[in-house]
Amino acid sequence: QYAALEAFDDQCLEIHEDRVQIVRQRIGALCKGLLDQGFTIPVKPEGGFYVFVDISHTGLDSHDFCLKMLMEYGVEITPAHDFSHHYGKDYVRFSCSTDLDNIYLGLDRLGSALADWGI
Repeated sequence: QYAALEAFDDQCLEIHEDRVQIVRQRIGALCKGLLDQGFTIPVKPEGGFYVFVDISHTGLDSHDFCLKMLMEYGVEITPAHDFSHHYGKDYVRFSCSTDLDNIYLGLDRLGSALADWGI
């Protein structure tokens, strides 16, 4: 209970707000990069650090898309079938739990993959 009370201390709340801003910046950068590359994001996240993305324009299902990105470009993306039976084929989930440099690196590699695959 003392730890819970401490979490509402001004110093802890300031740390929390700093981290919220960091995640918002990461989500913004990732979403912009994905949209610039032709992906569709039906709902921009407002409270988490994941982005649910439509990949149907690639012609690959989510499992194959994620496997190719991992094996050929070293980018780990999660197929949506782990989270949704309805959207599992055409959607993937990107995480913003890394720093901006890694997000930009992943976006660059994603762009290379799309170019190499003729998408």
